[in-house]
Parts: sequence; structure tokens; C-alpha cells
Amino acid sequence: MDWNKKHPPAASPFPIQTQPTDIKKRPFIKKGRLKQTRRQV
Repeated sequence: MDWNKKHPPAASPFPIQTQPTDIKKRPFIKKGRLKQTRRQV
């Protein structure tokens, strides 16, 4: 019961969908951050 309350069914698809998006966004954010830092420097 406690586990169900801590991890509701609505949160189950949330982390699963964030995992693949995070991996795909990770390189994109890293490249964008590097470009922004290079432009600022």
C-alpha cells in the first residue's frame, strides 16, 4: 500500500518516458550548452 502511494500508476509512465527522452536530450543539451558557452566566451 505504501509503495502504491509513493509510486502511483500515473508516475509509472512518467519516468519510463523521461528515460528515453533524457538520453536523446542529453547529447542535444550538451551540444547546445557547449555552443552557448563557446559563443559567450
